[in-house]
Amino acid sequence: MNPSHCVEGFVFEKNKMNKKSFPPSLVFFVLTILAFQIIALSFSWYWRIWWFDMPMHFAGGLWIGLSVLWIVFLSERFLHTLPQNTLNTFFIGILSVCAVAIAWEIFEYIVYILFPHGSPYDIFDTMSDIFLGLMGGVIASLSFSWKRYFS
Repeated sequence: MNPSHCVEGFVFEKNKMNKKSFPPSLVFFVLTILAFQIIALSFSWYWRIWWFDMPMHFAGGLWIGLSVLWIVFLSERFLHTLPQNTLNTFFIGILSVCAVAIAWEIFEYIVYILFPHGSPYDIFDTMSDIFLGLMGGVIASLSFSWKRYFS
């Protein structure tokens, strides 16, 4: 019986014992984002401070990018068939952030339809949110590619 199997370009090892733990700095970062989210919702900062969602989307994109890149390249959960180079780092980092940002904006739109509140839906705000998330993903890809902070 083969202990691993292919999953879209990667070989995933089912029973590897020496897997690295998720970096504490990324856990702290996502908990900080969560704390700001809870505070912002409690005090209506998204509606009172017009720019507050901008750093939140950037931070979310940064966290998603760093987390996905760490999982793919450094977690030792995959036997890589994809070389870790700058192009692949950017492709995986940006694509993962783009997918999550679009899914998040769809979620926000559905919530708006189900529970209308405040100002009407704004496509420019949606595009700005996706752009800021992607900028976070670009910074994640740059830092991961150039510095390899979490290795």
